[in-house]
Order: sequence, then C-alpha cells, then structure tokens
Amino acid sequence: MVIDKLENLIKYSGLIPYINEAFRFLQQEDIARLEPGRYNIAGDEVYAISSKYRTIPIERGLWEAHRVYADIHYVAEGKEKLGFASVDTMHVIKEYDETKDCILFGGQGDLCTVNQGRFVFFMPENVHMPALDVIGTSWVTKIVIKIKF
Repeated sequence: MVIDKLENLIKYSGLIPYINEAFRFLQQEDIARLEPGRYNIAGDEVYAISSKYRTIPIERGLWEAHRVYADIHYVAEGKEKLGFASVDTMHVIKEYDETKDCILFGGQGDLCTVNQGRFVFFMPENVHMPALDVIGTSWVTKIVIKIKF
C-alpha cells in the first residue's frame, strides 16, 4: 500500500504496467467534476470509476481485496478514512467472485485518513475498507482506477 499526494505521482512511474496511463488520467484539470461512471483508459487493462457518495460508519464497512486488478483510490473532493491490512492477517467471509474481482474478508486492520488531493495505491494482497467516516458522515468524490495486474 502507498499513500501520497497527487503531485508526487512521478515517483511511482513504471511501478507496474499501465500505471503511467492511470496517473495521466488523474492529472486532468477537472478530475473532480467527472460525472459518476466508468471511464476507459486502456480498455479492460486500465479503467476509472468516478463516484460521489456519503461516507459510512466503520461498523457498516466491508473488507475487500482483488486478484486481477490493483486499485488507486484518489479523493478528488472531501476526505475519508480507509482501512488497510495484509491479506494474510484476515479471514475470508465470502469467497472470490470472478465477475466482481472481489473477495470479502473479516478481521482487524489499521485506518488512515485520506484527504482531498491524496491517493492510496493497493496491490492485490492489500485488503482495504473504503468510504469510512472521518468525523460523522460527509460527501466524497472519488476516482478509483483499476489496473490489471
């Protein structure tokens, strides 16, 4: 897992295939104004999902991980807490769903606050719990980039 601000993207150039395309997409001038939905960057190899939602209490959060895609979570507006843990410290509560590229987990992890203009990069072995309240519920605009791993 990596957490950093958008202006430091260049430091991660070449980390995995297609990451440079993902970062170029995030550097669009009006990224926070994207309509909710899916945006193809390089077909199914790399795509973005823009969403606007209200954060939730940790009790309602779900631990998830992926096998096929790495995730970049970029908070374009607002802030949220994000849970993170290593897959080997959690237990599976819902087996892998190939159509959603998602496994659900139970267990304990750590939390970090992701402020506006920051991103978190999750590899497939990083379990994460997105969209959590910081202090009460609030609106967040987020871009999640899916990179085939």
